[in-house]
Amino acid sequence: MTWRLGSRSRRTPTSMRWRVAWKAQPLEEVMHRGLGSVEAERARSREAGGGGRGEEEGVHVRTEELLVAVVVGLWRWWGLLATEEKEWVWVGPSPPSPKQTHIPLCLLYPQRALPNNTPSSRASRRVLSAKASSASKEKSGTQKASSAGGSPDERVRQVHTASEFDDALRAAKSRLVVVEFAASHSAHSRRIYPAMVQLSRTCGDVEFLLVMGDESDDTRELCRREGIQRVPHFTFYKSMEKVHEEEGIGPDQLFGDVMYYGDNHSAVVQLHCRADVESLIGEHKEDGKLLVLDVGLKHCGPCVKVYPTVLKLSRSMEDTVVFARMNGDENDSCMEFLRDMEVVEVPTFLFIRNGEIRGRYVGSGKGELIGEILKYQGVRVT
Repeated sequence: MTWRLGSRSRRTPTSMRWRVAWKAQPLEEVMHRGLGSVEAERARSREAGGGGRGEEEGVHVRTEELLVAVVVGLWRWWGLLATEEKEWVWVGPSPPSPKQTHIPLCLLYPQRALPNNTPSSRASRRVLSAKASSASKEKSGTQKASSAGGSPDERVRQVHTASEFDDALRAAKSRLVVVEFAASHSAHSRRIYPAMVQLSRTCGDVEFLLVMGDESDDTRELCRREGIQRVPHFTFYKSMEKVHEEEGIGPDQLFGDVMYYGDNHSAVVQLHCRADVESLIGEHKEDGKLLVLDVGLKHCGPCVKVYPTVLKLSRSMEDTVVFARMNGDENDSCMEFLRDMEVVEVPTFLFIRNGEIRGRYVGSGKGELIGEILKYQGVRVT
């Protein structure tokens, strides 16, 4: 144990208190030494022949120091239990002597060093109080904005009337519009909403709307008009036409639905008629690339389920494989193409190379689809 003592003199700042640098020691050893000092004091009193009175005085001094330490240092006691090497401050009635070898443990508490530019504790409390007050006001303002109908994210637009809802669908034209019908009392609505906000930030070609069904009579009437029975309910619109709807879904399924109906992914070629298919086949007839044509329907759950895998594969295999898709029920031309290709189940994946259909896979299994693509790429799958 080493000491570094300060004094209130001209050479020492007046704010400096008595300090002792305590080397790192096991807590049990330090406690043993501290408690041993009390026993040593009692033994010296008995040897001096002071009788019971001397022993009582010695114990009285220790008790007085203990009370001072409890009052001043108990609130810092947690720092002692979590510290191996710290600087300790003396809080007893008098500073220790350099000759002293034992100090009651409870008369020391850790002093945390502050940088030079750190304000005093009183100033720190004022700063923290101001920050807490500011944060409280900001939170209150956010809650007020939310209760007033303001959306936390500018890409998700909250609508309050049926006319506002119709205007938003009309303005979107042929772009996909995803509408969440929610309620303030629905915990599931609160859990799924951050996923929709995240999608709104990454899907710039998709419009996102929020309708709080219990906000007003206007929103209740809108929910009745759209046939909403439970929330959260997601409805997908294109050209003011309802193309898909889901309720009680999770973030992964919401992501897959948005990707499937978004229709604007450059990695996957979108085909809307038989002429588009013939043009794409002719474009890649001589380059030797494998053409994977995903044939599905608008309201097909398995088609939606497998489509995120198609997107990932189209990005990872863009140098050797071309991915395209067609919804057979989009128009008469697409339906005629499905009949000519003898597609009776969806999703069906047609594998085309050099202008010829080499094979097909029917199903939504991710592993099976990858295996079929690798097989037509000449990779042996075992």
